[in-house]
Amino acid sequence: KKKSDIATAQAAFCAFEDGDLLGATHTLEALSLRLYSSDVRAALVAAYYKAGDFTKAESLWLDLCQLQGAQCGKYSNEKWLLEYRQWTPGVVRG
Repeated sequence: KKKSDIATAQAAFCAFEDGDLLGATHTLEALSLRLYSSDVRAALVAAYYKAGDFTKAESLWLDLCQLQGAQCGKYSNEKWLLEYRQWTPGVVRG
C-alpha cells in the first residue's frame, strides 16, 4: 500500500507539473485524508496557493506545522525540496 501511495503522490506531482492543477489537487486531497504525511500536505498547500485559494493554503499550512516531525520550516528551502525530497520544480515554485 505504501508504494501505491508514493506512486499516487508522484502522479499528483506530475499532474501539477503538467498544468493539471485541479487533478493534482484532488489527488493530494484524497491522499492527505489517508496518510500522515507532511509532504502531501505541503504539496497541497502549494496547489491551493497556486490556485489562489489562500485561505485554504494558510489553514492547511498551520495544521501541517502541528504534525509531529513535520519540520515545516524546511519546506521553504528549495534546495532541500528539490534534492532531498525530490519534488518537481513546478511544485516547489507553487
